[in-house]
Amino acid sequence: MADSCQLDRPGSESDGDVLPIGQDPVELVSTTPESLFEEALSLCRERFSFADRILLLHQEHRALAVRACYGNKAAFVVTTEEISRAIIRRVRRTNRAIVIGDALNEAEFQASHSVKRIGQRSVLCAPVIMGGNTKGLIYIDSASLINAFNLEELRWAIRLATALARALARLERHQEPLLEEPVSAEARRTTGASGADLQPRATEEILKAPPHLRRRPRPSLSDKAVFYRALACMLASGFPVHRSLQLLSESENRFASFSAQLLEDVEKGFPLSRAMSRFHLLFPLHERKLIKVGENSGTLDTTAETIARAVESEVQTRGRLISALLYPTVIFVFCLILILAAPPLFLNDFFENLTQSGVELPWLSQVVMAGSWLISQPVTVLVVFAIAAVARPVAAPILRSRRFENWLLGLPLASSIYKTLLTTRLVRALGLQLEAGLYLDASLRLAGIASGSETVREEMERVITRVMNGNTLEFALRRSSFFPPLLTEFIAVGEETGREPEMSRVIERLLNFELEEAVETAQGLVEPLIMAVVGLLVGLVALACLLPLVRMVQNFL
Repeated sequence: MADSCQLDRPGSESDGDVLPIGQDPVELVSTTPESLFEEALSLCRERFSFADRILLLHQEHRALAVRACYGNKAAFVVTTEEISRAIIRRVRRTNRAIVIGDALNEAEFQASHSVKRIGQRSVLCAPVIMGGNTKGLIYIDSASLINAFNLEELRWAIRLATALARALARLERHQEPLLEEPVSAEARRTTGASGADLQPRATEEILKAPPHLRRRPRPSLSDKAVFYRALACMLASGFPVHRSLQLLSESENRFASFSAQLLEDVEKGFPLSRAMSRFHLLFPLHERKLIKVGENSGTLDTTAETIARAVESEVQTRGRLISALLYPTVIFVFCLILILAAPPLFLNDFFENLTQSGVELPWLSQVVMAGSWLISQPVTVLVVFAIAAVARPVAAPILRSRRFENWLLGLPLASSIYKTLLTTRLVRALGLQLEAGLYLDASLRLAGIASGSETVREEMERVITRVMNGNTLEFALRRSSFFPPLLTEFIAVGEETGREPEMSRVIERLLNFELEEAVETAQGLVEPLIMAVVGLLVGLVALACLLPLVRMVQNFL
């Protein structure tokens, strides 16, 4: 059975579940953040004799990090050294402390994948609330006992959380912000080998790429997929990171020089995630965050394999789009070149005879004659090559602009394909973040960035705001008109069962199928449209040739 209660704040109405804060408040007297958490941990150890684990978590850069911990080592085998994300989400959304007698048989949590995987039994979790938001958690559990904690201990934990929040606020007013030190080895073991509760702690400093690599062409997505796949295989085989990068730098591909630079940085002592920041366009933010989680949790090989699968899926999606559009595009360009080249190659003498005959030429014939003369000039060829050289750097920012994206989303057929493509990228990235163990708000933000769309990124910020206000992810997505109902329905199932990463993969496969259907439909409409345009151009050229002949016959008669 789960019970919850919250603190009675000044100016708010109190109900039966609300705890007055004046009952035996706990005092914390430490003057540094580290000693403050250690003092709180010591009080918890004295109070909770039946606890297998005690974790004090603090939110830094929107991620919970372990600041102090205690654990019965024998219990770690049972709990697999993880914390239930479902219970933490419940506490963070409601800002209410909770005590659970048996999570495996509790109706609200028994379907949660994390609870079943851990075998979670008794849990007591109290939020550290500062400024109306949860900035930390006191997480206490027992894997072997049912109903190990009672309501009196829950009330005491709330008083400790209140004292901790006040002490942290006092330190923030009089001292510098909490130091962002690396997580200790003991804290890593306590949070778990899967990295589900271990987040990057410091703001990433972007390194600068060396000049000789800036001028090199960026490797393709296929090259990057091969890089991640090879890195994952070597790490899984027992190779250390520097040896794996050394072997990759000796290979003959476009990634060799980039691997050599990564190897140089790793040998200097940089983590691989930070070394990758030299090439932030090649390794985007969400990939570097995943690599960071893999480094902290000791699962870099599985993380690299997960990223490799995602990149390979993106390569397949792009390949399907390109192959579907390549045939009609080649046909259209070939026919257009023939139409433009035919007048100067075959009709110049014909137009000269018409001009010498003194017949008044129609305006259509004059336009075709002028175009034929212009195409035949060498200057025109030079101008075309100059425009082609300048077009790419000029067009790139235009194609990435918000105005062009809004225009694309307004087109009837292209809008459906583009929305499906962006949603597929979003779901793929979201599944990656959740599978690696990042918290929901960070996962949503990184997924929005990974989509490559400013519109999707802004939508995800609105979704994050709704989730942080206590709403479910399914409700937050349903409020947005951008995402399809298919996405919200599967997300709802994932939240109910605690299997969000698995549901993300299912949604990705369905969206890929939907994308293929939409592209095939577009291809079936585009091909006859191209043939109609080509036929219209051929007809105009033929008409420009026939009209003068008709006038000559009329004058002769």
